[in-house]
Amino acid sequence: MYYKKRTLLIAAVLSIPLFMVAISLFFSEDKPDPRGEMYAGSETCKKCHAVLSEHYMQNAHFKTSAPVNPASLMFNPDQKQLDYDYGNFQQVRFEKRGKDFFQVGYSNGTEQTSAAMDLVIGTKNAQTYLTWRGDFLFELPATYFKNLNRFTASPGYLEAHPDFNRGIVKRCLQCHTSFIDGKAQENHSFSRNVRLEKASLITGIDCERCHGPSANHVNFHTAYPDSLKSRYMKSYLSLTRTQKIDACAMCHSGSTAMMVKNIYFFKPGDTLENYREVDYMRPDPKVQQDVHGNQVELLAGSKCFISSQLECGTCHDTHQNKLSLTIYNQKCQSCHYDAGKKHPSLTEKEFMLSKNKCVDCHMPMQSSNTIKVKDKNKLIHPYQVRTHLIRIYPEETKKIIQMIKNLKK
Repeated sequence: MYYKKRTLLIAAVLSIPLFMVAISLFFSEDKPDPRGEMYAGSETCKKCHAVLSEHYMQNAHFKTSAPVNPASLMFNPDQKQLDYDYGNFQQVRFEKRGKDFFQVGYSNGTEQTSAAMDLVIGTKNAQTYLTWRGDFLFELPATYFKNLNRFTASPGYLEAHPDFNRGIVKRCLQCHTSFIDGKAQENHSFSRNVRLEKASLITGIDCERCHGPSANHVNFHTAYPDSLKSRYMKSYLSLTRTQKIDACAMCHSGSTAMMVKNIYFFKPGDTLENYREVDYMRPDPKVQQDVHGNQVELLAGSKCFISSQLECGTCHDTHQNKLSLTIYNQKCQSCHYDAGKKHPSLTEKEFMLSKNKCVDCHMPMQSSNTIKVKDKNKLIHPYQVRTHLIRIYPEETKKIIQMIKNLKK
């Protein structure tokens, strides 16, 4: 405490910015944030932003990773299993042992190996599970797909060769967690793996991952609660269009680009080009952009984006849990108020119904080519994501028109 008071006195003499750094030390909690003293932690946001925090904590971003427990699982592991035709195991079962959940590999009815389900990745369409072995994380072989209500091989696994040894690299975590510290082990037998500091893990995408470090902001407004003007945080509205998109493109512009700086420390207003080798706004035209994780590249190729000031926040409110298609359609019509020309096969009434299908027509659900399901050695693609390449899709138009006409039958 002597050090903090002394720092506070020196800071008060020197300058206001330094004073705020010192006041951060003076008021901060005993348990430090693993990202550094300038971070306050999302719990502090609740004190002043209770409603926004409550909404956001139900959001898929906030829940994109979590410790495994009954509340974070989509399924009942006592009733589920994944069967194989051949390979190291004939079956992976999901078992609860005591308070913990496990994936257990069986061959001819005999247990061969087991691993605790420690972390869950994903909350909306599918869930993949990770296990700790000392300071290393491994992906477990079975992933649950919500739209199939079944398990299949996890991303990167071949269903014909199940095992429990697919290591997790740090880049995988950078879009599904707010922070974890670690470094590569070049000489480790698992060359893919990174030694990770388990105690430094912050699951989910928390407030400061998108808004930046908030300790000075929190401590200033704690000390001066009557000050209504937000201090020591960069306002989203003050960002340029490119800066706003960059904040989303951290995770929604693919995971294949080589990172040159630690993406965990990207802050609002930073330039993403300084963190990665490839400019996401000028993707390689020879590379097909997948609907999973490449939303920004797809959006950048859309006429809506090119001919307007459209950016991610135009349509998305990331504090809300889920917006309905009706609301998204209304957002489309706020710009396209004339809603185009009537299709010649539609009556006037049918045309009016079609105006509620903007998103389904022009941003249809498409199968991911990077997340694939192998079912008895035959590829199927049940993992569907809505494309962000906004354009006319003739086949989707036909489907929507037929669906509207069927409504009268």
